[in-house]
Amino acid sequence: MKCVKECQGEVNAPPCGVDRPSYLKDFWTYDECCTELYASRKGDDAAEAGVPDDFKCTHTDPDLRTAIERLITDSERELIPKYLRLGFHDCVGGCDGCVDLKNPDNNGLLEPIEEIAPIVEVFKNKYSRADVWAMATMVSAQMSLGKLDDDGKFVIEAPDGITFPLSHVGRKDCEGANAMGIGGPKVEMPSNDLDTHGLLDFFSDEFNFNASEAVAIMGAHSVAIASRTNVGFGNLGKEEGWVCHAEEYILNNRFYSMLVGEDGDLVNSAPNWTQEFVNNTEGIEFVDEETNETEALGPGIPNRYQWFNTDKCDDEERPIMTNADMALVRDFSGHISVDENGTPGKVNCTFKEDEGEGEDIRRRRGLRFGISAQNIPEACPIASETIDIVSEYKEDNEGFLHDFQAVLEKMVENGYEVKGNVLYPIDN
Repeated sequence: MKCVKECQGEVNAPPCGVDRPSYLKDFWTYDECCTELYASRKGDDAAEAGVPDDFKCTHTDPDLRTAIERLITDSERELIPKYLRLGFHDCVGGCDGCVDLKNPDNNGLLEPIEEIAPIVEVFKNKYSRADVWAMATMVSAQMSLGKLDDDGKFVIEAPDGITFPLSHVGRKDCEGANAMGIGGPKVEMPSNDLDTHGLLDFFSDEFNFNASEAVAIMGAHSVAIASRTNVGFGNLGKEEGWVCHAEEYILNNRFYSMLVGEDGDLVNSAPNWTQEFVNNTEGIEFVDEETNETEALGPGIPNRYQWFNTDKCDDEERPIMTNADMALVRDFSGHISVDENGTPGKVNCTFKEDEGEGEDIRRRRGLRFGISAQNIPEACPIASETIDIVSEYKEDNEGFLHDFQAVLEKMVENGYEVKGNVLYPIDN
C-alpha cells in the first residue's frame, strides 16, 4: 500500500519521500509529510509556494511488508539470504532485535541491519525493531519462492498454500544495544562443527525443534551465499554457496539433493564431498570475480574445515558444506577433532568410499590424512536419525516448503508465547 497524500487545493510541491532511500520514496509518516516536507512553505512564503492557509495532509499508514519488499527488490534480491541469516542469529536466545557484532560469528550482518534501519525508524511507533527484523525474515522467504523466466528474470511463483506472513507481533527489543540493534546481550551461536547429536540437541534446546524441523530449517541454505571474508567459509572471490547457482536465491529442496542420492541408494549415488582445510590468515590476497579487484583477507577470521564438491554443478562452481550440514547425513561422533594447530572440525572419515579406486588415489587420500595408504580412513557412518528425512525432502519440494513455512514461523517466535494475537515473552 503506497503513501497517499491528499491536500486541499493545488499544491506545487515535491512528492513525499524526496531525498529518502528509494525504497521509502512513497512512505512518510503524517508528521514528516506535513511538517518536514512543507515546513519551509509556511508563513510568508506559503502563498507564493501555492500552499493554502487551511492546508491539510492525510496519509494512509504505510505498509511494513511492502517497504521491506521494495528494499529487497532494490538490492536485486541480494538481501534475501542476509535477512534469513539475520532472523536466525537474532532469534538464538530469543528474538530481541539485537546482534552483538563483536562476536565473529555475526560477521556480515552489519549490512542488512544498516539497510533496514530507516524502515525501523519509520515504523518505530507501531512495531519493535525485533518485529521488523522478523518481518524481513518472512518476506525474504516469500520472495525466494519462484523461478527464472526465459529472459533470466526471477518470477515469484509460490505453490498453493505457501505464504510467509508475520502472524504475531509484540517482540521486545533488548536493552544495551544502539538504535540500529547493534550490541545487547552476548549470545553464543551454535558451532559449525556440530555432529548429528549435537545439532539435534541444539535445535531441540534452543527452539524446541524435533528432528524433522531441524532438517527443514537447514534447507534455508538453498538460498545462502558463503562469504569467506565474513565467516571464513566459501571460495575466495566467488559468489557461491551450498548449492548450484546459489546466486539465484531460490528457496526449494535443492539443498537436500546435494547430500543424498536416489531412493534406495542414498549413499553411493549421492554427490561426493571432500573435506579441506581453509586457511584464513590475514593478508591473503585474492581477486574478486565480480569487481575484478584484488582484495585481502582481514583480521579475526578463524581458520576452518569445510567440504567441497566438484561433480554436481555445471561450469566451475564449487559448492561447500560445513560439518553441521554434513551432520544431516553422516554421523561424525568420534570422528571429529581439533587439528594439531588448534583448528576445530577435522574429520577422520570420508563422505563415501569410491568403488574401484586406484592405488594412486588411495595414496593421495592417505597423504591428506598423514597416514599410509593401507590405513586410509573409512567412510563416515550414516546419520540414521536424519538421513531419511533429508531423502524425503529431496523427493518432495512442496512438502519441504510447507514444513519450512511452519518451522520458520516457529523460529521467529522463539522466546515468546502467543496470547490472543500478541506475543508475550516467556518468563524463564
